[in-house]
Amino acid sequence: MNAQEYSISVLSISNVRLSENDGSGYIILNNVRKLREKGVLIDLVGPSDLGFFGGLHRAKRYGLAIGMALLVIRKLLRNKYDLLEYWGGVACNNFGKNVFS
Repeated sequence: MNAQEYSISVLSISNVRLSENDGSGYIILNNVRKLREKGVLIDLVGPSDLGFFGGLHRAKRYGLAIGMALLVIRKLLRNKYDLLEYWGGVACNNFGKNVFS
């Protein structure tokens, strides 16, 4: 069976801005582009897809987490994915500083 006869479906979630001009965003977008060229079906979700929760001025991290959780649950109820892929960096920075310093 060759790669053209089947495809996998991926829900790819990022907590960093998806921009060609940012380091992490650049890497994520190019990874998704290359996988799509290989026939992988990817549903990419970023902070800009969160609507109200992504626009909170206070408690931004909580808003991001709540918004992403709700969006992912909604997508999982509507679609069947073979793989969930999470791209994160922002949340780990503060966690690492507080716990490991």
